[in-house]
Amino acid sequence: MNRISLIVRIVAWVLPTIAASCGALQAQTIDGGFDRVLTPGGTPARIGPYAGVTYSLHSGRFVTTERNVVCCEFNEGRGFGPAAGVTMSLPLSEAFFLRPAVGFEARGGSFESTPEVLPIFGRNNDVESMTFQSTLDVSLATVAVEAMAGYRLGASGLYVTAGPAASVVLSERYRKSERIVGPTGVTYLDGSTEKVLFDGDMDLVRSTLLSARAGIGATLPIAEGVWIAPEVIYSHPLGAASTTDEWSVAGVHASVAVLFDL
Repeated sequence: MNRISLIVRIVAWVLPTIAASCGALQAQTIDGGFDRVLTPGGTPARIGPYAGVTYSLHSGRFVTTERNVVCCEFNEGRGFGPAAGVTMSLPLSEAFFLRPAVGFEARGGSFESTPEVLPIFGRNNDVESMTFQSTLDVSLATVAVEAMAGYRLGASGLYVTAGPAASVVLSERYRKSERIVGPTGVTYLDGSTEKVLFDGDMDLVRSTLLSARAGIGATLPIAEGVWIAPEVIYSHPLGAASTTDEWSVAGVHASVAVLFDL
């Protein structure tokens, strides 16, 4: 199954599920019209867009090779990326609610290898030590589907939330570069101190990344039937991201949603 058909199947499952949940909660009036989507306690269901940023935490052993020879090994990576999508709040009681969401997340990062030292012929053909370092910039574009539940902490508007998530990888891109750290004055033949060795897709990541997520948020009124919902979520990987190495991707997601009563 390719990635496009997988995304279509997930969306085809999520949308009817959300619609069915809303239908189950909808209260019909005597004259045939419909009131807001209410629970017995009177809390309405809500839906709206969100936007924010993802701080990805890459860890584990990540190796690149050239002609089957290991040339660089990376162990840690970090990176920021945008996130945006649609989220809902479907109340089950005064305190408990469901929080499904679908959105785009950029899960990239930048890795630096351990500096390496090689002997070179410097001025007057004297042997000198040259230090160089490799950098790998990874770009991962994903569509994340969250199936989370929440619990409201009294009337303060604060809540805690947790649940599973699946991130379908839309595209992956890798840019590997090498730079001369020292000594000063040493350059490549073109006069530069940095060169790009590879820029493209290496097909190293699984098609779907699973994670368990948990965090805290708040729902605050800003107008009649309109709410603002800041949220911070930690994402813990369930399994490796790479098909060949022990590479995993955790993350911290900070976002703000604007929710509308249904």
